[in-house]
Amino acid sequence: MDTRLLNSDLPQGALDNMLDNAVSLLTTNAKRKGLKGEVELIRKAGYSDDQIWETVLRSQLKPGMEVDVTDPCLNDSPHSNSFTGNVLALFPNYVRVVDMEDNAFDLEFEEIAKFGN
Repeated sequence: MDTRLLNSDLPQGALDNMLDNAVSLLTTNAKRKGLKGEVELIRKAGYSDDQIWETVLRSQLKPGMEVDVTDPCLNDSPHSNSFTGNVLALFPNYVRVVDMEDNAFDLEFEEIAKFGN
């Protein structure tokens, strides 16, 4: 970084306009590249794939929606194998899914592999 910037006593907010423009430009470029570009930008900002996936699921999952559940990936997973089921309810930290035999499981968002209508 330019030492002139590091050694100056800039007032708080001196670069706000430039920062806003840079963010807008980065966002516009990411959107032009589609979902892949958006995910790449979000990763660069420091978000993990699990955080991104959870955000997508929170915005898209609805009761009655079909989901594919992964093999247990957590030590305390309540299910013993992968399955397809339907969302019963969403909670702040988990999603309740019922399998085809009407068994309900409270699952972490990362255990949802795929979702659809």
